[in-house]
Amino acid sequence: MERLNRTGLVIPEHVPWGAHLCQFYETKEDLLETLVPYFKEGLKANEACIWITSDPISVDEAKDSLRAVVPNLDHRLTTGQMDIIPHKQWYLADEGLDFDQVLWEWIGRAEHTLKRGYVGLRVTGDATHLQDRYWADLSTYEQQVQAKISDFKMIALCTYPLQKCSASQFFQIVDFHDCAIVRRNGHWECIESRNSEQLLNRLAIKKHALASSISPLFTTDLSGCITHANPAAIKAWGYEDETEVLDRPATDFWQDTRALRTFVEEVHATGHCSQELVAKRKDGSGFDADLRGSLVEDDNGRLIGQVGSFLDLTERKRKQKQLQQSYEELQAICSGIAEGLLITDVETKHIQRVNSSLCQMLGYSERELLTMSIPDLHPPEEVPNDLARFQAAAEGRITMNQDRPVLRKDKTIFYADISGRPILYSGRACLLALFRDITERKQAEEALAEARTAAEAANHSKSEFLTNMSHEIRTPMTAILGFSELLRETAATEEAVEACRIITRNGEHLLHLINDILDLSKIEAGKHNLDLRPCSVRRLASEVLKTMLVQADAKGLSLLLEYGTDVPNKVVTDPIRLRQILVNLIGNAIKFTEAGKIRIVIRAEAGPDQNHSLHFDIIDTGIGMTKEHLGMLFQPFTQVDSTPRRRFGGSGLGLAISRRLARMLGGDLTVASVLGKGTTFSASIQAKAIHEPSRPPALSAATEKHGAAASDTLPRLDCRVLLVEDGPDNQRLVAFLLKNAGAEVVLADNGQIAVQKALSPQNQLDVILMDMQMPVMDGYEATKALRSAGCDAPIIALTAHAMRHDRQKCLDAGCDDYLAKPIDRATLLQTVAKHAGLGQETEGCRL
Repeated sequence: MERLNRTGLVIPEHVPWGAHLCQFYETKEDLLETLVPYFKEGLKANEACIWITSDPISVDEAKDSLRAVVPNLDHRLTTGQMDIIPHKQWYLADEGLDFDQVLWEWIGRAEHTLKRGYVGLRVTGDATHLQDRYWADLSTYEQQVQAKISDFKMIALCTYPLQKCSASQFFQIVDFHDCAIVRRNGHWECIESRNSEQLLNRLAIKKHALASSISPLFTTDLSGCITHANPAAIKAWGYEDETEVLDRPATDFWQDTRALRTFVEEVHATGHCSQELVAKRKDGSGFDADLRGSLVEDDNGRLIGQVGSFLDLTERKRKQKQLQQSYEELQAICSGIAEGLLITDVETKHIQRVNSSLCQMLGYSERELLTMSIPDLHPPEEVPNDLARFQAAAEGRITMNQDRPVLRKDKTIFYADISGRPILYSGRACLLALFRDITERKQAEEALAEARTAAEAANHSKSEFLTNMSHEIRTPMTAILGFSELLRETAATEEAVEACRIITRNGEHLLHLINDILDLSKIEAGKHNLDLRPCSVRRLASEVLKTMLVQADAKGLSLLLEYGTDVPNKVVTDPIRLRQILVNLIGNAIKFTEAGKIRIVIRAEAGPDQNHSLHFDIIDTGIGMTKEHLGMLFQPFTQVDSTPRRRFGGSGLGLAISRRLARMLGGDLTVASVLGKGTTFSASIQAKAIHEPSRPPALSAATEKHGAAASDTLPRLDCRVLLVEDGPDNQRLVAFLLKNAGAEVVLADNGQIAVQKALSPQNQLDVILMDMQMPVMDGYEATKALRSAGCDAPIIALTAHAMRHDRQKCLDAGCDDYLAKPIDRATLLQTVAKHAGLGQETEGCRL
């Protein structure tokens, strides 16, 4: 007789060696309710036991729960009869997973158990951590266990979390085992599997095993009358007691008697049979059942009857119907999705499912796509990269969300936005991907890129145009203003002097207008860079005040400069741009003020790390503005009074430029005004303070005016200067000014001639004045050539617009200093004297 082992379970109570069971649980309590008595019975029967733990039970929790019913558990743990191992040390040892190795480890343990004197091996393992990622391999492993375990004195109880099992997984798991137990309506029940027949045959000759069978089970004699029925069968047929069914023909319990007789004949002919029949209850109602039968022999091998078991298919069919409905709903959903849907097997890369949208997108029929794999959908050169990304997404290492080229049936290529995630489909690891055609978006992006390239080219052309225009306008302006100044000094009559003044004034006005237009264009093009350097706020404000006093005196206005106590003496900012803001604002105040005074109030607010907010308030007593006028104030080329008979001139650029410059310096420009009473412009910038000893208070307006009236003595030049200038008028003017100051001047019309003359032994030069834009060879090339040849004479660049970019370009070429056109005589002579070693260095001249 075959030994039967007590399971410790509610059902089945006994199993033979080689039993492969599974349990579906919902809670930790479900697990402990079965596993603790399961191992208690094994230890009691002198079996070796192994408990592979996983969430929701830890190793310590397993020990504590088992120790409560096995007092000498610690001794059994020490001797190795009981072993409790976390799943990572069993299934995922060395960060890898090899199911074949796991299976052979079980077999090795079973053989080793017998050698140590134990009667057999009892084990349990939880597949929670393997179920999602390794389902395909896990399925194969469970089938191999089912095939191998019957050869060894071993009992296995596998546990699965019910909430993580899909319907298809549930039925697959059941069929991988001899039977499955699950809690239903508060009671543990068994579900028969396709492997249950072999187990039932081994149990059928044991009446007590029959009584606790895992499913409805009955035996018949050779005449077909029932000799025994277990409680599950009696209950399924709707009877109360075994006596109601004993000795009755089996045909009484099945609606189709002819089909039952055919079933019995098949069992006698082949030894076993399985068929779906309709069982009949006591009340005459029926239910679908899966009936399985086999022959029964006694201990001497003599045929004594048949054993039959059946499974009520009502619940299974209900679930199958639900699955079918779900499938049909999924089919409808997939068909209705605008994006293309694709499900692909992770291992083989073969396409498992598509929707109609993907078929239309690719030009294939559904049947064609289901014979293809992932590489068929991508251009050949993209396949290696796409397969690598596919595998990484399937393994969860990356999130698939990318734009990829896709190959249509007609071999044309389009771009699709592909997003995907790993799923289980038909029990296999797959990747679900959604395709969205983004051809139009790609075309728009390409058009935008082309437009951007064209805009950049146009912007570059604009920059080149501005540079050339600046040079072409400033060069003649140098001659106009220079000769006007010379004529004024030598004019014989007051009318001639006034005429020269008119030429100078209008020339400067034109130059100021040109500067504003160029500045605004550079700011709008993003080409206007700042030149941040230390400067004195007080000195800069005083110089601006001196410059503006002439205009204020002409209208009889007072200019007052006031400082707050917290104003730092020196800060890091762009002094040229700050000066430009103040000149524009004070000039605007003078223009619109007929009588009274203009106050310039400078104050500061200290911030962290020596950062300060500097505020410049220009307060006038002029005509003021309405709210409507304030809204137009900072628009380029817009005048508050735009009528043909407007009283005040101007281009309408000064305030717009000032606000943009203030914002570039980290601040802003705002205005408040009352019509008929005056206007206050408030400019602010951000600057880092440089601490120096404090200076005396600022000079009063009268003192500032007096200081402005004094003129500096122009230096005498006892030196040799090479003047490189292609414009004959400017060449004549600059040469005249230099010679008149005592310098010896050597002339060159372009950079090539300049290099030859500068490197000639006969020319011992003290200073080189180099125009930077010339034909044949420009000033940049000429400067580089001179420096490469070892010329160490100071080179002063003559630039059209001495912005930071222009100065840096001159510096990179090898220049020592710069002069911006148009060039006034004092600056020209002082700069040449400085570099010839004849005068003191002045602030703001160096590169």
